[in-house]
Amino acid sequence: MKQHAPTLSDPSAAPAKVSRPWLPAIFPRERLFARLDNLADRPGIWIGAPGGYGKTTLAASYVEARGMPCLWYQLDEDDADPATFFYYLGIAADVRGAGPPLPLLTPEYQGDLSAFARRYFRALFQRVAPPCILLLDNYHRLPVAAPLHALLAEMLDLLPAGARCLVASRGEPPPELARARLHGRLALVEAEALRLTLPEAEGIAGLQAEYRLTANEVRPLNERVRGWAAGLTLLLQRSRPTLAPPPLTTTALVFDYFAAEVFDRADSALQTFLLKTALLPKMTPAMADQLTDGDGATALLNGLARSHFFTFRDETAEPRYQYHDLFRDFLLSRGGETFRATERERDRRRAAAILEAAGEIGAAAELRQALGDWEALGELVIRHAPPLLQQGRGRLLESWLAGFPSAVRNESPWLLFWLGQCQLPRDPVAARTTLARAYRRFKHAGDVTGLWLAW
Repeated sequence: MKQHAPTLSDPSAAPAKVSRPWLPAIFPRERLFARLDNLADRPGIWIGAPGGYGKTTLAASYVEARGMPCLWYQLDEDDADPATFFYYLGIAADVRGAGPPLPLLTPEYQGDLSAFARRYFRALFQRVAPPCILLLDNYHRLPVAAPLHALLAEMLDLLPAGARCLVASRGEPPPELARARLHGRLALVEAEALRLTLPEAEGIAGLQAEYRLTANEVRPLNERVRGWAAGLTLLLQRSRPTLAPPPLTTTALVFDYFAAEVFDRADSALQTFLLKTALLPKMTPAMADQLTDGDGATALLNGLARSHFFTFRDETAEPRYQYHDLFRDFLLSRGGETFRATERERDRRRAAAILEAAGEIGAAAELRQALGDWEALGELVIRHAPPLLQQGRGRLLESWLAGFPSAVRNESPWLLFWLGQCQLPRDPVAARTTLARAYRRFKHAGDVTGLWLAW
């Protein structure tokens, strides 16, 4: 039977991966809006710049300013498995469009990804009719060898008139998109264009409620950070923003310096909240409260998002929040230095359990693997293996199984069984060997159900 992505009638039920971020009061960068308008005849636009240059804010504010229907997709490492990408993109399309569900990339289609992708993208843009934008955020999180690079090139050749793809990434387009660039189907907006001009820096400074800076005060700040939006935001959050630090040579050093300055000026309760909740890549207030044993996460997270404190909120009925990548990296590093090892490990285990309960199983698996908590990771794999295989996401499941020490994996008949199931569509000989080992383990354990399934 052909499998389809689950139907969602309520947009608030969409996963965080496909939810557009909520924007606090921002300064609209009309200069860049006009540039994106001028590239409207290009099927693809690549917005490439280091972290903190305002790529996500630019993309979200442009879509909002132009009032265009948008499929927002936030990429992560799990999208190295193309079945995961197609699964969640189908959910996004179900929220935004009307019509039959899009197919899942189940094993029978995985022998010819290009053919499946062509059929899928044609069906997608019949379901979500142009004019529309497909926005792929955080593209840099994909591994170099991800099949999605080639599939994106296929999509750019198939986009109908009025449909556009915007990509936000810290890196340059992969080699698979070289032909699209050569033939003008993919345009680039690079870091230099995203640097703040003085009027833009003044506009951002004007959003600060506590004080007003003159153009003469803003100019040296913007020059100090060389138009880097995150650096300017950090300067503006200081009680005396004109007292700039000595020049620093790299973005990472600038961020570390100012993040420490801002962090050290927060009260201890907020510091603890930030350090603990940074373990959650995405969170609802309820998840944050559960991890911190508190009940004030809603007010704290809303305040952080409204004050541009490197915190994003999506637009769903139950808002979900996430910290800017650079800010989260800083918090994770500081958390490792601040808490005792036993306390940090306990919080990481709790975070993994909270993430799994919230359906963020990829993030939960990553935490379990980093902890070396193979027993808990094995239980997670066994719980989620059947639906993942039904969704065609066997590569993701197999990547988790490959992360186990071989001694641990080979002792568990169920882990061997699910590894064999993953191998079956692409390598039946290897699958037979793995399933035979699972069979022997089941027989030794007296597990009749597993025995028959392996047989």
